[in-house]
This record gives sequence, C-alpha cells and structure tokens, in this order.
Amino acid sequence: MRHHGSGSRNGDALSFLGLLRASLITSFVLLCSTIDGVAQQLGDPSPPFSIRDLVEGTQANQGQCAEREGSIWVVHKLGTECLATYSSHPVPKQDQSGPGALVIFLHGDHLSGKKPIGNYETITPETLVRGMRRQSFKPSVTYVLLARPGVYGSSGDHKQRRRAKEFHSIAAAIEVLRERYRVSKVVLVGQSGGSAAIGAVLTLGATNIACAVMGAGVYAVNARAEFRRQLLGQRSRPGCDVTGYCDAYESVNHIDAIVRDPSRRLIVVGDPKDQNTPFALQLDWVERLRKAGHTVEVIEAEGRGPDHHSVAWKSFQVARTCVSAP
Repeated sequence: MRHHGSGSRNGDALSFLGLLRASLITSFVLLCSTIDGVAQQLGDPSPPFSIRDLVEGTQANQGQCAEREGSIWVVHKLGTECLATYSSHPVPKQDQSGPGALVIFLHGDHLSGKKPIGNYETITPETLVRGMRRQSFKPSVTYVLLARPGVYGSSGDHKQRRRAKEFHSIAAAIEVLRERYRVSKVVLVGQSGGSAAIGAVLTLGATNIACAVMGAGVYAVNARAEFRRQLLGQRSRPGCDVTGYCDAYESVNHIDAIVRDPSRRLIVVGDPKDQNTPFALQLDWVERLRKAGHTVEVIEAEGRGPDHHSVAWKSFQVARTCVSAP
C-alpha cells in the first residue's frame, strides 16, 4: 500500500467478460465478508431482499415509507424517494445525546447493465445491521448503511443509477440522518457506485462533512463506460453510460460547486490494477479537485477480487482514522 500526501481493445473479449462478471460477484462477496463475516447467516429471521424488486424497481408513498422502520422519506426538486437505512445503533431518544460520530456507508452497484450481480439474493436486512455493528469499533460511533435507490428495500429504480435524481435523493437523506442522530458532522464512506454518489453529493453543495472516503469511485461516468465498451469489444457510444442512459450526472463537470472547507478530509482509495474503474480516471478526479483548491489524499490499496476493484476493506480502515482524529 502506498500513500500520496498530495500532489486497445482486449483481443479476448469473451474471456474478459467472463472475468468481469466473476470479479463483480467476487468483489461484493468480499465486501459482505468485510462487514459481516458471511452474507447469509443460519437462523436469520428476515427474508432476503427481492431480486425482482432490484431488477424492476419499486415505488413508495410517504405513508408506506413511514411504516418502514429506519426509512427516510426525501423530497427534492427531482421528485421523492423512500430510502432504507441499516444502523449499528438505534436512533437516540429525545432525552439522549447523539453519537460522537456518524459514519454513513454507501454501497456499490448490484446490477451490471441491467443484470443482477453479486450474492444479492442471500443478503437480508439483519445481515446489513450486523455488518454495521461489526464496523462500529466503540459505542460512541454509529455506522449507518444508506441504501441507494432501488436497492436493499429503498424505493426507486437501480437501472437509473448515476442519474441526477439518485444523487439528490442521497444528499437529502444524509441531511436527515445528520438531524436524526443529532451530529454536527458526518463521515462518508463509499465503494464504487457509492463513491460516485459521495462525489456527486459534494458537488451538490454538501457541508459539515468531516471526511469523505471514496473507494474505487466513478466520477466521469461516460469515460468509464467507454473504457468498459472498448475492453469488451463493444460499439462506442460516446456520452452514454453502461445503463443505456445518456444523461448521467458527471461529477467532474461540477467541481466548482463543491464548498470549500479546510477542515474536511477528502480521500480517494484505489488500486492501480483496477479493471472495473480505471485508476487513471480516479486520479483525474483528484487532480481536478486539487486544481479547484481542495486538498485531497490518495491511498493506494490492494483491490480484492479478480478485477482488483473492491477496496472497501481499506476505506473502512481509513474512515476509522477520520473518526479517531481530534
């Protein structure tokens, strides 16, 4: 692992496709192992999440959202959403003080294009809760997994990930969580598509972020999509994401909107051998941030899985240093 303070088509497309699908599956299995030991536990009373809901999407109104424990109803200029959360500690009561720190984790994608990947059909709500409890290394630190739209019980359509509505919904939910747990600042941790969300949230003007740890993130969506198509020997579609949508929110184009905060830590974690999200594109994000006057740390870590993409294990370690800092 190295820490920096500042400063052709693949000829065998079919083989690469097999590697890519296998590596995506392996990456999420490794992530679940990181946060919970194993994805499926014997005796877990809660049923696994629905593959059908993941693929087809779901809707919820405010009344339905209020009935779902831990869920957050958000309203913003692009619509509404009901986002699920899974926490290491209960929400403090009115006569209790909030935690010393709140760490919000944003997970990666569970679809490749429009096809399910990973071990989604084995993951349950209780799995996610236990995972966050395992990360919480002291009682004063609360970990919350914020489920992205269309995933883990959140309403929405995961096929429309990386479009503007997803990021507006997540930004609004982060503010609700800050108020719900009564903390002044939060730490954000992401993996892949979750890191893309963190980058976008910053460009939407988020404040009071003590630390943003972005692991293996996508900040130039269409450039990454072209990289994937080239490796797979597919037809070029400039300006379009692998989801098929051609209006992705490109965080690299909105850096000027990021609020200056000298006390905030921005940290990019990645593996130079990442075959899913090019490390070069992650470094381009870093350099753009630095040119805009933001201080950014880069940490190289071993990405797990055949594609060297899953760096969540390291991102969680880094988040602990953010929480432990005075």
